[in-house]
Amino acid sequence: MKSEVLLLLSLFLNINLKPGENFTHSRLMKWRGRVILASTSRVFFLDPELRRATPFPFPGTRLMGEKLQGDFLFIPTVQGFLSCMDLKTGRKRWVFRARDSFFAAPLVLEDSLWIGSAQGFLFKLNLKEGSRGLKLKLKGPVYQEGVVAWGRMFFKDIRGNLYGLSREGKILCSLSSGETGGGPMVKWGSSLAVPMGDKLILVDRNCRRKGEIRFRESILPAPVVWKNSLVVASGGKVARFSKEGRFLWSFRAGKKIVAEPVPWKDFLLIVDSGGNFYVLNDRGERIYEFRMGEPSYTPPLVFNGGKILLLSINGKLIVLQGDKIIL
Repeated sequence: MKSEVLLLLSLFLNINLKPGENFTHSRLMKWRGRVILASTSRVFFLDPELRRATPFPFPGTRLMGEKLQGDFLFIPTVQGFLSCMDLKTGRKRWVFRARDSFFAAPLVLEDSLWIGSAQGFLFKLNLKEGSRGLKLKLKGPVYQEGVVAWGRMFFKDIRGNLYGLSREGKILCSLSSGETGGGPMVKWGSSLAVPMGDKLILVDRNCRRKGEIRFRESILPAPVVWKNSLVVASGGKVARFSKEGRFLWSFRAGKKIVAEPVPWKDFLLIVDSGGNFYVLNDRGERIYEFRMGEPSYTPPLVFNGGKILLLSINGKLIVLQGDKIIL
């Protein structure tokens, strides 16, 4: 059966940026019927009609890793600041400072916040006050957010080491893969899918290797669980695998894919680093394409039902409105 989607350009907004400011590795986030996003130096609140952006500064320079949790936005920076912003007031609730750099998003677990650093430390902070508790040394720098699975926390460093920790911060298991780099992890069925360089390693709750899937290029964005399958972006290609790990299909984009794909209805939304936006059906067929004209490292955001928001690194916000869908 033929799948078809028609999206019309309904809104265009240029967010005014300062010299040197951009939206590299930013996220479009929904909060109380509004959209918020963070540049390298400011947080922007969009009005409900998506026509005006109000900025709020934060200390340091953010390159990636902002995290929305309830009414609070956590912003890590390369200068070692981790800011907690109260979105209701637009003010900072607290700021934690380390003699280090933060690239990873923090992991929120109960009343604590865990964040890895570029010097290979794992910090435990009080969620309400930002005061530091545990400081644990790992074997390498941490550039990705941890995940919670099987009642444990899992973190990995860029040197290919995986750690399984208790909620108190005790290391319960570890795995040295011999690979470097790779994007964020995701729980998939009975396995934890761990990108390590050009491999996707599947492990159990005790960090034991169950299998792996090899790609030709490094896996940068997080794999995405979609309709009992796993979607993985590597280089400029997106591949889909069944829950048994069987290859289903692949799609080649025009440029490298840095932002994770986004499921929407029975479709998959993809933006490549060249600013090309694609809509795929569940067979991997391209049924819609839109060119932003500027690079983009930000995943699309589905807002208020049929609106799809796209963001370039230079602050161009594009809103596509769903007009017709035929399945």
